[in-house]
Amino acid sequence: MTFFLFSYNGFRLKGQFTFNIIAILFISITIFYFVIFKNTIFKVLITTFVLTPLLVVSIFTLLFGQKLKEFDFDNNKKIIVTNGGFLSCGEIVHITETQFLIFDKEIYYESSLCLQGIEKIEVEKKYNSQIEFLIYHDGKMDSENPYKYEFDIKKE
Repeated sequence: MTFFLFSYNGFRLKGQFTFNIIAILFISITIFYFVIFKNTIFKVLITTFVLTPLLVVSIFTLLFGQKLKEFDFDNNKKIIVTNGGFLSCGEIVHITETQFLIFDKEIYYESSLCLQGIEKIEVEKKYNSQIEFLIYHDGKMDSENPYKYEFDIKKE
């Protein structure tokens, strides 16, 4: 629940496999709970309304929220490419900024690029709040390679 609140506000734990390790630990503890403790009304209610939805969310996050690549472009900013999921046209690009030493705060999110197989991202030009970069990909979706993308980062 805590990680859901963090991710809702744009915070992610740093590290390639940090969230995956926590999710696998949660899944194994849940299975341990199902196996060890005997069935009571309390266990059935907890299982039905709390553990089963959290278990399903953990499994979906492990399968579809995977971090594929990570590119640094500033001293505390980086570009993260994640898996899109079932209905996604391509991969999702997140721009994050390091905060509180162990978290990456998401400052920009783009899921409508329809690019698959992103191999490399180069920052071409940086202005005050505007960044232009080139995305090198496998070219399966008939878009130009490298794909030139420009966006504004608006600080609030």
